[in-house]
Amino acid sequence: MRFTMHRNDVIDSFRAIAIFLVTGFHISGWALYGSGVVFSDISTFINYGQFDAIGIIGNGWVGVGMFFVISGYCMANSVARRFSHGMSAKAYANYALNRLMRIGLPYYVAILVWVILIDRFGVTSKSTGIKDILTHLFFVHNTSKETMYSISGVFWSLAVEMQFCMILPLIFIFFKSSAMRCTALLLSLAFTVMINKFSKSILLTWSIASYLYLFLLGWFLALLPNYFKIKFASLWVLLPGFIAFSLLICYRGNNYDMNLKLYEILTATVFSIFMMSCVMRFRNHKNNFIVSILSFIGRCSFSIYLYNYIFWCLKPGVNSVTSVLGAFLFVIIIGIAMHFIIERNSEKLRRYVFSSGTDVLKLIRR
Repeated sequence: MRFTMHRNDVIDSFRAIAIFLVTGFHISGWALYGSGVVFSDISTFINYGQFDAIGIIGNGWVGVGMFFVISGYCMANSVARRFSHGMSAKAYANYALNRLMRIGLPYYVAILVWVILIDRFGVTSKSTGIKDILTHLFFVHNTSKETMYSISGVFWSLAVEMQFCMILPLIFIFFKSSAMRCTALLLSLAFTVMINKFSKSILLTWSIASYLYLFLLGWFLALLPNYFKIKFASLWVLLPGFIAFSLLICYRGNNYDMNLKLYEILTATVFSIFMMSCVMRFRNHKNNFIVSILSFIGRCSFSIYLYNYIFWCLKPGVNSVTSVLGAFLFVIIIGIAMHFIIERNSEKLRRYVFSSGTDVLKLIRR
């Protein structure tokens, strides 16, 4: 069978890059915690000043910001189609249910799995009380320090994503023109810089207020007029974008400090330019083997992310890079399996529900 590289193939490939970065970062922390493994051998390949090859692992946490850009990019046209004729209670209710079924169903199963793994098998010492579960179910666990990182350390970002999903239709309605969208983007950037420059609150710096800019950046790029989009296909955009992103991801700085949120904002911004350039330049190219593998991993990235800490089921006694790579593959394989077992079936259910013209408000009135 022959495939052509559609737009989603390129985007999915970048999803794969983001999930590789996040997974590598989480596993490196586990390996260091379990046995004191240090990836110093890797750093010898690139080690110049403040730049180091190990940064690809140490800076992997910025992959979350990259995911936010991709989410904004992918949701832009969908929201534009749904609300092209204006806002209504029916349209918004159907939209909200659609997003909840897309994100919520696999996420709720993951919550159940993690509660069982933690409470029954003791894979880690996360809090799984009633408050933790309820706040996670309603995507508000990132509003309290007690629940923000409970159950699973990656779930905070899903609360941020769902909160963005709920406000995006309102943003679309109020910022319709290109000039207004540019204004919204610049205002969100200024707000983000102010938050991360002056606030010490983790609830604020890791909140939707801090990350709104990255979502809107993806949204803004997706809705650019075609004559602007075509400019991104130039090699004069592609090559500098690739070089700048590569340098940023290898930047060692202050020992890969996760509190350097402005570094994440900058890296994700450069990433968005590089991604957009690839989308425009390679959208009509035929798939090759590498892109086929990457796009497949990208399609499974949500489930891989939900079970990103599944390596805690392994004995944290790794003492070699080979063992770490084995743990990395274990996470990817489990995530792919859960994609086929849970996510694909929940997606089939979502499509079935909305193929029948579901009206959420009528269901509620009944």
